[in-house]
Amino acid sequence: MPLFVFHFKPLLKQVREARRDVERLLRLSMKLNNALRKAIRRAPCSTRALAREAKVSHVMLALIVNGKENATPRVALKVAQALEQWSARCAGEAAAVRAAVEGSKSRRRKR
Repeated sequence: MPLFVFHFKPLLKQVREARRDVERLLRLSMKLNNALRKAIRRAPCSTRALAREAKVSHVMLALIVNGKENATPRVALKVAQALEQWSARCAGEAAAVRAAVEGSKSRRRKR
């Protein structure tokens, strides 16, 4: 075997490892894009309202939903935080409505 082949073996190993790393990052990026697209589509509001609450560009969210832009961890985390805040607010409002309904039921029974 020629001498130069021995010099390239460590380099080839590094190239293979780098390729595996790139493939892993691409898979993670695809998962992030899919998860964010799904969350934006299922949000209980418009894309603009979600963007406003998350403090990100509505254009960026629209591009992500349409597959023309990749999600970044920063944008994904901001959207997740906005959805969590809405969830907490909605749960509180739902509890207040239930309490009001229960209160009106008990008042009707007393009459």
